[in-house]
Amino acid sequence: MRTNYSQQRNLFQAKFGQNALIQLVMAIGVGYVLIQAIKVILIIVSKEPKLVFSDEMLPNIALQSLPAFIKHPWVLFTYFWGHASFWNLVSNMLWLYCFGSVIQTLIGSKEIVLLYIVSCVFGGVLYLGFSYFWPALSAGLILTALPGVVAFATAAIVLSPKFKFYLGERLAIPLWVVLLVFVFLNLFSYVHDIGLIILLAFSAITGAVYIQFIKSGYRPGSKLIQLFNSIQGKVEPDPYKYPDKKRNFTLSNLQHQHKENKSEIVDKILDKINQKGFKSLTEEEKDTLKKASDEIS
Repeated sequence: MRTNYSQQRNLFQAKFGQNALIQLVMAIGVGYVLIQAIKVILIIVSKEPKLVFSDEMLPNIALQSLPAFIKHPWVLFTYFWGHASFWNLVSNMLWLYCFGSVIQTLIGSKEIVLLYIVSCVFGGVLYLGFSYFWPALSAGLILTALPGVVAFATAAIVLSPKFKFYLGERLAIPLWVVLLVFVFLNLFSYVHDIGLIILLAFSAITGAVYIQFIKSGYRPGSKLIQLFNSIQGKVEPDPYKYPDKKRNFTLSNLQHQHKENKSEIVDKILDKINQKGFKSLTEEEKDTLKKASDEIS
């Protein structure tokens, strides 16, 4: 049987509400726009416009060494949402989506945002502890999503070292090659900034540990996800309160759920082929894949 790899599993086909990766990219983009808007306003009202961004704004949103951090502790939760440069934003978001798509494809979208935030925050905490003991090696003001990108890259390679990006039926690029290109193009440019390299290393370690928990069957964000779903359930209107629409809602909901479950099963089988080969499939999995292929054709 010929495996249908020509069918592209495009993440952009998912609904916006179900694609946490796109939501994350857009949130970081909004963060950049807000920072630039506030910057323009401060420049207009300030008496010294050339220094307003570096002296007044950056210390309140960028990560710093421990003595300066104590005065602005909230920056631990703001530094990874902003960028000082537009092209730095574009580059980081492309790499974030590249590595994040691997994670979202293999484990779903529920852990994406939490993995990003936890990696950046815990990486920042470890960096602050390091800067306390070795202040001479600490960086200056850090405002970038790069720690989260590095965490995603590390998590992706730990999650599936043999993962490949299929650009066609015969052309595939291994994940480790993409990772090497990322390191060469991005991290080498910061080789002299020891403080930032240390922050990136701590974020990478956090991302690897987080994904290792998931591989072992424990989802660190399960409690928070349950809490969010509970709050969302109380906020959203209950469609069953409308008797005339109850039956139609139930049928459409069940049909949609059936399609989603079937699609997830096929995706898992394709991922298994990608990692272990077609011979690793059970007879039941082969039968499921054949039926899905017949439906497509």
